[in-house]
Amino acid sequence: MTAQTTTVHLNNGVPMPLLGLGVYQSDAAQTVFAIKTALSQGYRLIDTAAAYGNEQQVGQAVRESEIDREAVFVTTKLKPADYGYDAALHAFDRSMETLGLDTLDLYLLHWRCRSSLKPRWPPGEPPNGCWRKGVCVQLACAISRRNTSRHCAPKAA
Repeated sequence: MTAQTTTVHLNNGVPMPLLGLGVYQSDAAQTVFAIKTALSQGYRLIDTAAAYGNEQQVGQAVRESEIDREAVFVTTKLKPADYGYDAALHAFDRSMETLGLDTLDLYLLHWRCRSSLKPRWPPGEPPNGCWRKGVCVQLACAISRRNTSRHCAPKAA
């Protein structure tokens, strides 16, 4: 049995597979094997985060797989502690270096919930602080430079 590659289009027009493999709490020894197996079975989305500590293994598995990189959608996430402008730019570069990939398909703001399901933001940093400071525009440009075949800017409404 293989996974379906049904996609949804994001606001910027980029197609994202609906079914993927998340590697939260996946230890380093099993991550590469799990991703290679998932890719061989038709999965085309891999979800990780800097906080998971396995970005290196995600990148390794994608590079070593027999699937063309353009066919694999890779997502990682920015830690809440790095939401500030400079911190986010540096964290993005660290994630790209750790992944060892030339392109990134989606970079998300990562947040954890308390039992009340309210996000916990870093002290002094409002939930949209990095947006107001323009960091997300800068990250979109960085992604765009690495991935010129896809559009990273949102479509006009």
